[in-house]
Amino acid sequence: MVNSVISLKKKHRLFLKHIISSESHIFKNKVGRFCLYSIENGSLTFNQLDLIRKHVQLKIKKNAKVWFLSSPSHSVSKKGLGSRMGSGKGAPSYFIFKVRAGSQIVAFDNISFPQLLKMFKCFKSFLPFKIRLLYIPF
Repeated sequence: MVNSVISLKKKHRLFLKHIISSESHIFKNKVGRFCLYSIENGSLTFNQLDLIRKHVQLKIKKNAKVWFLSSPSHSVSKKGLGSRMGSGKGAPSYFIFKVRAGSQIVAFDNISFPQLLKMFKCFKSFLPFKIRLLYIPF
C-alpha cells in the first residue's frame, strides 16, 4: 500500500503495489523507516552480503542511516572429490546466513525514495530469494 506521504504519479503507484507493503505489525524491532525483508526461505553467502554492503555504501548519502540485520553464522564444509570415505567431515569452505521468510535483511532511514527504489531493483536481481520493501510509519 502506498501512503499519502509519498506523492508519486499514477503509473508509479500501480508498480509500487507489488513492492511496498505496510505490514509493520509483523516486526517487533522497528529499526529505520524502510527495510528489506525476505518473502521466501533461502541463504546468503558472505560474498552476497558484502556486495549489498558495498552497493549501499556507494549509493547512499552521508546523512542516511543503514542497519545490516544479518551476518554469516553457519559454516558449510566440503571435502575434496578425490578423497576416500572416512577421515572426518572436511574443512569449512564458506559461511552462510540462513534467511527465513519474513526476516529483515537491511533497514534504512533518512534516504530518498527514488534512490531506495533503484537499490531495491538491483538487490532483487542478484539475491537468490524474493524480497520486498517495507515502509514502517512512525
